[in-house]
Amino acid sequence: MASPEARLKTFYELRAREEPEIDKEGALRFRKALRAANLSAGERVLDIGAKWGGFGQCARGMGLEIDYTGLDLSEENVRKATELGLDVRLADASKPLPINDQEYDCVICLELLEHLPTPISLLAEIRRGLKPEGRAVLSVPNPYSWVEIYRELFRWPDPEGHLNGFTTPVIGNLLALAGLRLERRLGTSVQIPKTARLLSTNSILARSRIYVARRAERVVFAGREL
Repeated sequence: MASPEARLKTFYELRAREEPEIDKEGALRFRKALRAANLSAGERVLDIGAKWGGFGQCARGMGLEIDYTGLDLSEENVRKATELGLDVRLADASKPLPINDQEYDCVICLELLEHLPTPISLLAEIRRGLKPEGRAVLSVPNPYSWVEIYRELFRWPDPEGHLNGFTTPVIGNLLALAGLRLERRLGTSVQIPKTARLLSTNSILARSRIYVARRAERVVFAGREL
């Protein structure tokens, strides 16, 4: 019988083939994450769970000349990124990352932690890869969005393959255990039901929440300093 890791890899290869050509929600999320990252020209950026490099392409389109590297589990996504001239490499985010210590000014991880059996392991790897003054920009689905509530009420399956759900206090605890501190939070967008219209929002109604974190000098976990 296949291992859980092998099943997940098979699932993500299938998902890669189903990616829409135009993802308005993803494009809006990229733009908000870019602004939250406050990137400067020449900074080294690592994008974990990069898919085909959409974040890097968004940065390119906004004229940001960053040193972009992406990591993704799907060979199909890596192939697509190569065709677009984006540096996305094959890597499994559930294992130690193929990066050096304190190598990056910014680490991006959008809509990935909820897919991992042990998300705290990746957060520790993110901290390892950050320069002392670096920052991480993370996003996760918001458990309070109407999409998640609708699925719960009407017992609809989750087609994205989520394994975890995160409130802001839980994210804060995970970051603390990994040696990171939460600096700020914001939202992505909300879709008007039965339409394709998206509204940018930072409220608790947002489909996903974006978190900016930095290396912590002291650990405050669940309101207690350890």
